[in-house]
Amino acid sequence: FFSLMARGELLKFYDEYSDQYRELLEEVEYRIPNWLRDQATFFHDGATGLDLGCADGMVGEVINGAITPERVQFTGADVSTKMVEACTRNANYVAAHQVDLSSGLSPELKAKQFDTVTAFGCLEFIENHSRLLDDISEVLKPGGHFLGSFELWTPPSDVDMFGAKKQLHTEDSVRRLLEDQGWRLVKGNVEESAYVYDGIPITYFLVVAQAALPQP
Repeated sequence: FFSLMARGELLKFYDEYSDQYRELLEEVEYRIPNWLRDQATFFHDGATGLDLGCADGMVGEVINGAITPERVQFTGADVSTKMVEACTRNANYVAAHQVDLSSGLSPELKAKQFDTVTAFGCLEFIENHSRLLDDISEVLKPGGHFLGSFELWTPPSDVDMFGAKKQLHTEDSVRRLLEDQGWRLVKGNVEESAYVYDGIPITYFLVVAQAALPQP
């Protein structure tokens, strides 16, 4: 899967683009922000959110822009130190942490609880999704929501990125992952061109899942 060399190339790429990230999103025709705005009802004033693969804080900006004047207090996590620095400067985030999600959440994050957890544009670079979702279950409050993107397998999109294969899914395999956590799939949308990579449309399964409520 992602070797140390491939992971180094990935880090180098995101570090270099940390101050041009919005331009990069426009260049690749990134459609996640439009979908996210429609999910604003899953966030509420005073809520806490953990944004995995936060980059420069796009998710927090989109959500807080959609529910103004209410505010969600976001905490970011990203493997790129430069992206973490950029996210720290984003007023929608109370903190941002450098975390290699391929090893799961950091002890510091595991000590917290969040109303929502988001993970967009990052899961395909992580091999063990079950382990990461186990960690997310630990920090997601009962009844809280997980919103994320899982790249679906299609012949054109099964290409190397940074010299390594991505972790791709089918809709059924994503549903099983969520069910294994005891989460209820609230919404699932297939976006056939979530962004364009080297002329290839990348397909995402965009999900909203809810953690179980405590039994009375």
